[in-house]
Amino acid sequence: MRKIYGIIIAIALIFGAFTPVEVLAKTSDISVNAEYLIRDQDGIHSRYVVLATNASGADISVKADFYALDASGKPIKVVHDYADAVKNGQNFIIYGQFKNDSIADVASFSYDIRVETTGSCRYDAIGLDVQKDDSSTLNVAGTNFSGSDVNLVNVRSVFFKDGVPVAFETVNVGDSAYVLHSGNTNTQQLAMVPVDYDDYIVTYTVSCDNPLTEF
Repeated sequence: MRKIYGIIIAIALIFGAFTPVEVLAKTSDISVNAEYLIRDQDGIHSRYVVLATNASGADISVKADFYALDASGKPIKVVHDYADAVKNGQNFIIYGQFKNDSIADVASFSYDIRVETTGSCRYDAIGLDVQKDDSSTLNVAGTNFSGSDVNLVNVRSVFFKDGVPVAFETVNVGDSAYVLHSGNTNTQQLAMVPVDYDDYIVTYTVSCDNPLTEF
């Protein structure tokens, strides 16, 4: 039987204050390290980003609901996110993406994270190499060192300037449809949209639907 964990966190953060938020909650299952509200460069979307650690003692899958709340605490928009497989002890990013015109009246945000143990995590099958080129683009190369194909490697990154989050990006690393084949390497790029940053955080998750041949 799979064990199910849950955490519900409500926060008061005025829209427009795009600065890091202090750690608001910790449980024995999920440790929340930081929370950020980040406006996209195009001004169309904003993302509420949670950087957390799997402290459950097991590999888990993660599902999250993010709520934009009005002044009375009533949800005006709900969005969802998930991570198929997070290794025990691994940092991960979960986020809610909102269209700015749908949350014009937002007063605060909250979120509900639910986790469930899983046997599909293949974090250790992947080697991830991140290199910054002359144009400040991050080249992310993922290599499948295992003896079997795995699902796409989902990479997520927060970019900072002087300690303040200025951008968020995500990319999938694979070489065929939704797969990264055994022994293959695929490279994708982050920070292709010009943004002035001096630091970044990169996390990734990878899963497999079938038993793997070991290395």
